[in-house]
Amino acid sequence: MIRQGKITGGRRGLGNLTLGIWELYILNMKNIVSATQGQAGFSNLLKQTRVHGVVPISKNGRVEAFMVSREKMASILETLELQKNSGLMELVKQDRAGRVIYTEVPSEI
Repeated sequence: MIRQGKITGGRRGLGNLTLGIWELYILNMKNIVSATQGQAGFSNLLKQTRVHGVVPISKNGRVEAFMVSREKMASILETLELQKNSGLMELVKQDRAGRVIYTEVPSEI
């Protein structure tokens, strides 16, 4: 796991990269595929990507790229789109600070 530029111990295959307030979680680091393996077994690489969502690809022992499933990429793009909405992001900040009051939604609308 990487935190603020320092490498610390990860657990259960989870990696964490902190860039300011943004954190990128990289799952399934135990499923790293070498570039050579990926080229030789592209169908298997696609299958792994469908199963795990993200598959790290290494070259010379270093992760150089990630293969991302369509479902995972759609989720990432949706998140980025929501983060563009300043009103929504302000509401999220207020909620995290405990300043949002929830009311019950009537069953008959």
